[in-house]
Amino acid sequence: MFSDENEVSNDIDVYLENNEENNEENNEENNEENNEENNEEEENNEEEENDEEEDGNMSSLNSQTHSLFNNQFNMVLNRIIEEQYRLAVENVLLEEALLESREEYDNMDVTNINENICINEDCVKFSKIIIKNKKQQKCTICLDGFSCNNMIYKLNCKHLFHKECLDSAIKYNSLCPICRQDINTSEIP
Repeated sequence: MFSDENEVSNDIDVYLENNEENNEENNEENNEENNEENNEEEENNEEEENDEEEDGNMSSLNSQTHSLFNNQFNMVLNRIIEEQYRLAVENVLLEEALLESREEYDNMDVTNINENICINEDCVKFSKIIIKNKKQQKCTICLDGFSCNNMIYKLNCKHLFHKECLDSAIKYNSLCPICRQDINTSEIP
């Protein structure tokens, strides 16, 4: 029995030793696993911190970009408002100038018609005048072309007009309608 007890005791010792070895191995494995997990957690934490830093940097960058955009937008908006104000002022000044001009024109005597004036130039048929490019000639008062039987005036300035057109135009102004030279006129008594 004693020997059995010794054997059992030996078996228990062996078992305990084996168990301790197993425990040590398990502990080492567990420690390694824990170390790996801790390392992974630390890496994850570092990644999260980096992500948070990047998010913070991006947030800061977005904030700066947004601020810059707002500043530029406000500058453009202010320029547009200033330009609209300037145009509104110009329009008011233009309207005032046009109104003043219209009032001056209304007060002028622009219907100063002199019925007793005649042209001291000879009136001839268009067919008797010698000029280049006869087909291209037009009366600049009525803008009609000349025909062979039209009676026309050829002024000293060499401009041509229908007799009827220049006779009616001379009542308002005794200047050539094209070059503004004096037309040789006289008053009928």
